[in-house]
Amino acid sequence: MIGQSDEDTGQAICAFVTLQGDLAGTDELIEEIRGQVAEKIGKFARPKRIIWADDLPKTRSAKIMRRLLRDIAEGRALGRCHDRCAIPR
Repeated sequence: MIGQSDEDTGQAICAFVTLQGDLAGTDELIEEIRGQVAEKIGKFARPKRIIWADDLPKTRSAKIMRRLLRDIAEGRALGRCHDRCAIPR
């Protein structure tokens, strides 16, 4: 999850989700994810946007490259990506 610029609230939650197996990203699954977040954490933490990803961009030490996720979520040109980066679908 990352913060994404939002006209209404200033910043909104955007979640990058990788699916296992043959699952496909559907509207029902989006609502299920939002419901789970609301139940476990609270309604304030529900992601406004969910982006389906095959894999997440990571550094050589396997840390998720959040700045690249922010660039993707906000539609900006991707920053430097020297390591094995995976671009969400």
